[in-house]
This record gives sequence, C-alpha cells and structure tokens, in this order.
Amino acid sequence: MEEKRMYERMQVDLRAQYHEDAPETYIGRVSNLSMGGMFLKVSNQSKFGTFVFIDIDAESIGKVVWTQGRVVRTSPFGIGIEFNRADTKGLETLLEAEKSIAKRKKT
Repeated sequence: MEEKRMYERMQVDLRAQYHEDAPETYIGRVSNLSMGGMFLKVSNQSKFGTFVFIDIDAESIGKVVWTQGRVVRTSPFGIGIEFNRADTKGLETLLEAEKSIAKRKKT
C-alpha cells in the first residue's frame, strides 16, 4: 500500500497532556509523531472530529511543545490527531532530537 502522508512519521514514546473544550485534562503517550499529526495512546476516547489541545512533554529538548488539532482516527488503543496549529519550531526541534536519540540507540 502506498504511503500518502505529507510528512515523515517517527516512532516515539513521549508523555502528553490533552484536553478538549472542557477544563478536565487527560494523560496519554505519543507513539508516533510528524509535523502534521500524531497518534496518542489514551485510555479515554475522544470522538471523531473532536478538537483537542495537546502539550507534549519534550524532555529531550527541555520544554513542552504545544499542538492543536482534531481527532481523525479512533482505535481501541488511542486517537489519531491531525494538527491545525502547533509550535512548529518546537516540533521541528523535538523531531530532530528524537531522530538523534534513535540513531544513537542503533549504534
């Protein structure tokens, strides 16, 4: 099957907090990430089309990277989120740091 994604997806394991319009915050784990979106492993499901706000705990760069997007996929394991706004510079820095970490683990 041909990959139709605009951005390269990277396997990661990052802690994240997210919320919808309500003030209640949930915790999840980002399992893959790109400049265009992410898959977030969560125990409570958001519905397809729901707008979410996510803060990724980017320990590798020493900051929190914020993103906003909508749920475009749901599964028993979590939710796929397509970004519509994000800390672009923070995401780029985070992805570069994670690539560097992955490369060091292989050697």
